[in-house]
Amino acid sequence: MNSSATYPELETGERGRSIGLVPFLFGLAGTQSVPAKVINHLLVDLGMSAAAAKAQLARMRQRGQLTATRHGRTVDYQLAGPFGESFHRIRSGMGASPPEWRGSFHALLYQVPESARAFRDHFRRNALLVGYGLLQQGVLIAPADRTESLAAILARRPSAATIYPATLHLALPDARSAAAAAWALPEIEQRYLRHCHDLREALARSARPEPGAAALRRFAELVNGPMIDTLLAPSLPTELLPKDWPGRQLFELIGEVNGRYGPATSRYVRDLIEQARS
Repeated sequence: MNSSATYPELETGERGRSIGLVPFLFGLAGTQSVPAKVINHLLVDLGMSAAAAKAQLARMRQRGQLTATRHGRTVDYQLAGPFGESFHRIRSGMGASPPEWRGSFHALLYQVPESARAFRDHFRRNALLVGYGLLQQGVLIAPADRTESLAAILARRPSAATIYPATLHLALPDARSAAAAAWALPEIEQRYLRHCHDLREALARSARPEPGAAALRRFAELVNGPMIDTLLAPSLPTELLPKDWPGRQLFELIGEVNGRYGPATSRYVRDLIEQARS
């Protein structure tokens, strides 16, 4: 199963990596609100043109992935909605224990007519972001009920669309097969293993950097792709994962890279924020 075909909504290609740079920068800032001009500046540091950075942020605001708050002459951005929650889930889940398998998935059974395609795509995109997997067309599953994170979207459901919550009880062998299909686990496993190899190689060759744009670019090159790909497979019960699943190993390596590059790059980002607010 090809995850990029299964999950076009997650945009794991070039555009997805560009979108992923924004929460990466928020993580370095260590705050929920960052001046818009600082985000623009940092995206340019990361290789985007000023026009491309502006267009990217405008798309994210239009999708509800960013909100803006004005403070006098300054505009601050905040991560918003299921998009913001998904990256919070990555950060908070890096050291967390996997959930316990209780014998069932939470499911969403949906049918949306082609006339409401925009809603269908928006709903499914955000369901995947908060941790649902696509078992088959019209059936999303998750280890636990995550509809609270989708409440604002579900409230805008067109009258012609149906979305029913359900509980899907499965024996463990069937649950493993369902998880493998819904989250494309064999393909994701290979991605994770490649990321682990690349991060080990990079750690062996790198030293602790000085604060600046060069360190920021290198840090983003190393962790942005792996972090985006962790969205493809939520924290699943160990019983449902393939043997020797490399997810924890990948998070540990991301943590090592963060320990190497994080202090210098966070200082650089926070200095820019301080200058913008002074």
